[in-house]
Amino acid sequence: MLNSLRPGPRDGIAIFGLGAVGLSAVMGAAIAGCEVVIAIDPNPERRGLAAELGATQTIDPAAADPVEAIRALAPDGLQFTLEMSGVPAVLQQAISALAPGGTCGLVGAPPVGTTFPLDVHEILSFGRRLQGIVLGDTVPGRFLPELVTYWEEGRLPLERLVETFPFAEIDTAIEAARSGRVVKAVMEMEAAR
Repeated sequence: MLNSLRPGPRDGIAIFGLGAVGLSAVMGAAIAGCEVVIAIDPNPERRGLAAELGATQTIDPAAADPVEAIRALAPDGLQFTLEMSGVPAVLQQAISALAPGGTCGLVGAPPVGTTFPLDVHEILSFGRRLQGIVLGDTVPGRFLPELVTYWEEGRLPLERLVETFPFAEIDTAIEAARSGRVVKAVMEMEAAR
């Protein structure tokens, strides 16, 4: 979000997929001061958390076509979208929701060899860009201190994404993560005596 796309305060962005990385992108968009931050995910708890973390609107893709819902909010489309789900059909939606000249950041990773049909008109005629993003395009020595500052200021509450479980409850942690109730399950190991 902050290093690859670099949105500004008047920009709009839609984030497709609200796992740990997608919710972190919501916080990044809020830090960047984006005017419109749309969070899209079928899980109502994730959408609720996204709203608490800075999303200005949320969309349930099971209840409404995300592209139509985005166009209702931003008729010309958005300057940025981020595809976090790894689902090819969702990538097409993320591209279709862009304004002319907009950029779709691709983070979601489907299995190797996955292809998707692309209407070249969606890219070429509107000057849209598709940008692969690897590890946030960061220089850790510069960016990690910046993230720590955001966390200290309360602008990057990563702890809201984490729930810890004792290692003995690994099955519970796996089920909580699979169901989507927990964004990031972290196992705590007992110290050796």
